[in-house]
Parts: sequence; structure tokens; C-alpha cells
Amino acid sequence: MTTNQTLFSPWLPTGAWMGGTVTAALWAGDVLLAAARAGIFRSEDGGQSWRRSGAGMADPSVVELAATVGDSPILFASTESGRLYRSTDGGLHWQEVEGWAGLGVATVLALSPHYAQDHTIFAATVDGPFRSQDDGATWESATFGLVDVEVLTMAIDPRFAENETLWLGTAGGGLYRSRNGGRSWRDAGSGLPDTAMQALLALPHGNGTNLYLGTESDGLFHSHDGGGSWYSLLPEIGVNALAALPDGSRLIAATDDGILFSEDSGLSWQPAEDGDSIVLALAVNAYGQILAATWQEGISLSTDGGQRWQQLGGGSLAVHAPPLAVLTPAGEIFAADIDGGWSYSTDEGTSWQPVDVAIDAPISVLNVGGSDADFVLMAGSGHTLLRRRANHDWESLDLPLAIAQLAISPAGTLYIASEDGALHRSNDDGASWQFLSIPWGRGRVLGIHASEGTDHFLYALSAQGRDGKFSVDVWRSDDNGDGWLDLAGFEVDAPSIPMLALDDAERSLFLATQNRLIRIFIGADGELAVEQDFLEANVRITALAAHAGNVYAASNRGVWGRTVDGTIHLLGRGLEDQIVVAVLPGNDAIYAVTLGGELWKNKGLGTGD
Repeated sequence: MTTNQTLFSPWLPTGAWMGGTVTAALWAGDVLLAAARAGIFRSEDGGQSWRRSGAGMADPSVVELAATVGDSPILFASTESGRLYRSTDGGLHWQEVEGWAGLGVATVLALSPHYAQDHTIFAATVDGPFRSQDDGATWESATFGLVDVEVLTMAIDPRFAENETLWLGTAGGGLYRSRNGGRSWRDAGSGLPDTAMQALLALPHGNGTNLYLGTESDGLFHSHDGGGSWYSLLPEIGVNALAALPDGSRLIAATDDGILFSEDSGLSWQPAEDGDSIVLALAVNAYGQILAATWQEGISLSTDGGQRWQQLGGGSLAVHAPPLAVLTPAGEIFAADIDGGWSYSTDEGTSWQPVDVAIDAPISVLNVGGSDADFVLMAGSGHTLLRRRANHDWESLDLPLAIAQLAISPAGTLYIASEDGALHRSNDDGASWQFLSIPWGRGRVLGIHASEGTDHFLYALSAQGRDGKFSVDVWRSDDNGDGWLDLAGFEVDAPSIPMLALDDAERSLFLATQNRLIRIFIGADGELAVEQDFLEANVRITALAAHAGNVYAASNRGVWGRTVDGTIHLLGRGLEDQIVVAVLPGNDAIYAVTLGGELWKNKGLGTGD
């Protein structure tokens, strides 16, 4: 039973986990753009406030940005799903470049400085560079002459219209030059170290070009003859990004030792003030203002040529992606992102503190088990399970596998699964682990879940991929994982299926795929039965949660609620255009976490409008 009715209790913002990793940044006139795995964010007030700006994008996870030079720039953005988008209105709206479809994830984008005349775009994937001379409508491979095709950086000669020259650096230590617009390449790295080439900068100099190259660990190099000969400027240091002021009077280098600047073409360098962030990309506008895209610290700005830096956002840039989040019975909210950051808040997200526990790999699972008075919080990271009982100190447990899934039974039994299908159980609080025989072979495990109640069921989802589709099986164990019953099977396009088990009379199991909410339950005749509801066609369900018999579905179009009688509502106003990644039901309110790390609050179902 479904309905289009909206419950009008509004969603109210309570706070945000500020910062996060920005993968790319650029200027579009006076507009600032920051790209992240959480999407594209746009600022019209110099970076003091930011708004999500990905209208038209099917995939919000952005890898790279590029813009044409001059007034009214055309913007390009590549995404993790292998899509390429174009914007002609400063990043407000985006249209897919359909000619790129199927060519891969473009990790490097470079545009001709004379794009308005030659319409030339270069894009590189793990399979090498591609070239388009018609605004992206058609593409051709541009790998002839390359020994190593994994491109990390590209630079186009400012006089490209005259000499058709450009350079690229590869992960395998290759530096190549093309003098025919990318149709063929020749080695230009004679005398350079065999290390990853991470940053290239081409600057006009008289009738020639000054070329600067930043490497992964062997420093910065300079060539005054287009790559014919090289000179070391900054030895034995990693260089992530390079930039220069428009008049060439100052160079800026983002290094392992922070941001450095030079006023003598790189012969000597000075450290920037407040420039110790890990910088992934730099962008300069016509006025010499510089943006720095950073790891975990959002975006920074320098207005004095790179000497001093300030973090931008004004409390409004949250780009953590995709944040896992849990709410503990003590009212704490813990969140972890894909880049290894994790923090917690005790005041509904108004303020956040980093979790003071070092991890070797990003947190892959967060879970809470136990009773309200004696709960346990668990976080999985690689081969480690971190555990905190109520407000006690954290403990570290060694795991027999790299954890991808975690389930906690009401009795405290622990279940862990790796992504490739292995499953283990611990009956002694994680002190030892038992390998469980599984019926799905080594297929991918999408989720495991232990239902509530004394006689709990253990559920598992397994998947096998073939020809771009995934065949999914739903399994149930009534004996703690020793034996399994195959409940159902279906085919999906994407291996992301939230799962939720209720402790109701019908032992309901909810699954979600795309806009479909599936309920598997024990019918009145004692046999398994299946119901399904479809939300609006453009809705994609991302997570499920339950409270007081009501089921909540987070989605790319806000939060939906299913009441005990089976009626489905869009819950509240304010999140219809937000990607919600987690719903956290509490006793007095329902919290929603959006992509990036913002926190919202609602009364929830059954509490009145």
C-alpha cells in the first residue's frame, strides 16, 4: 500500500561534519567550484558559503574539473562512474557528454587554451589519453608512442594553436611530449628519475616555454627547452600540484612539506604561512587568487600569491563521502568517510571531535549492539575491529579477514564478512573466530544482518556479477550461520542493496534496490511471502532503518517512511533535493545524514505534525 502524501513535519538542520577531501577546484569567473566524491559545490561569495551544484548529474562523485580560459568559461567534470559532463552556466546545470560514454573514468582533463577555435579536449584514463576535436562528440585514442599509458598529469603549451605541443607524465615514471596535438608521443624525460610524474606546469618564456615537473618522491624539475634537458629545483620531496601567478612572477608548489612559493623561477623557496595541509590540486584566477583543494580539510584560499592561506567555508562546506554514521543510545553520532577520517558529535552535529584512535585503513563498518544501558560501539577497519563499551576506552581486536560487513546478534554473537564472500563468527566477544561454511561460494557479500529478538535470524546477501548485471541471492540462517536457507533471488544493475530485519510477528525482512522496497515475511499460512512497493521513478534508496515498527528509507530524494500498516510517505519537507546516506532513529527524533556530512532532524512517523 503506497501513497504520494507528504508528512509536513519539516526537516531542520542541526549541524554538519565540516571539511572533507576536495579532489579538484577551479574558478568560473568570480564563482568558486569545489569537486569531491560528495559532489560539486559552488560559492558566489568568495567561499564563505557553499551550495551543492550538480543538477543534471547522475553520478555525484566527481574526480576532476577543467575550464576553458576567458569570459563565460565552459566547464567539464568527470565522475567515478565513467561519465563526463559539461556546464555552460558556471556549474549550475550540467549536461552529459554522451560521446565519452564507455571510455572509462577520466582522471585527467586538459583543454586547449584556444578551445573556442579548435574545440579540443584531452582526457586520460588508466587505458591512456584520448582526444576530441569537436567538443567531446567523438573521441580517438592518443596512445601512439607511449610505453606507459597510466597518465597522472598533462600540460598544454600556451602556444598550442601554433605548435600543437603538449606533455604528459605517467605513473610508471614516463614523461612524454607530443608536437602534433597528441597524435604521437616521444620520450622527453631523459635524465629524470624513475618515479611517478604527478604535476606539470607549462609557462610562456620569451619565444619558448618553461616546463616544471613535480614527482612523487624525487622533487621538482625544470626544463627551459620543452623537455630536452632537466634541472633539479627541489630534491627529495613529493610534489602533488603546481601553479603560477598570471604574470609568472611567483611559482606555488604543493609538497609533502606543505605549500611552498618561489619568486625566482624556482631557484629558492619559502614555506607558506598556514600552508601545511595536504593539497591535491591548485587553481589560480586572473587576479592571482589561488585555491587549494585539500585532503580532509576542504578548500583553502590565498589572496597574496600563496604566502598566506585561510580555510574557506564559513561553517558551510561539508564534503565527506560517503559518510557512514551511527547514533548510540548515549546520543552520540559517529561518522566515518571513505578517505579515512572519522569523528563524533555529542550535540546533534553542532560540533565535532576527531576520534582519537589511529587506523591503518578507512572505517568500512560502524555498528551498535547491546542494551541501552550497556551498549557496544564497533568500527571495522581493514583487519582490525575497534570496540568501545558505553563510555569506556577503545579496544582493538585482530580479525582473520579484511572486514566489509559486520552483524551483532542480540546475544552478542559477532559475524564478520569480507567483500569476497568469506564469513566468520565469534561466540566469545571477538577473542577467537570460527570460519563458517557458506553456500554462496566466493561470491561478493553485499550485507549481513542479525534480527532482533531472542530467537534471531541471520541474513546474508550474496551477488555474482556478469555482463554488467548482478545476480543476488537472499539467505537466512536459523542456527547462527551453521545452515542456510535460500529465500529469494533477483537481478539488479548495481550491487548496492540495503537490508533490514524486524522483530515483528511476521519476521519481516526489507530489501531495497533502486526505487523498489521489497518485504519478505512469513504469511498467515506459515509460508514465505513477498510484497513490494515502488517509490517515485527517480528515487534511489540508499539505506534503511526502523523504529517502533516504522521503516525509514534514505534516498537521493529525501527520506521516506513506511508505517506499520504499510502506508508509505515522503517524510517532511526540506530534503527533497538532498542525497541522504543514513537515517538514525532516536527515541525523540529521527536524524538524517546527507552526502557530505550535514545532519538534519525530524519528528518522525507517528509523533504528530
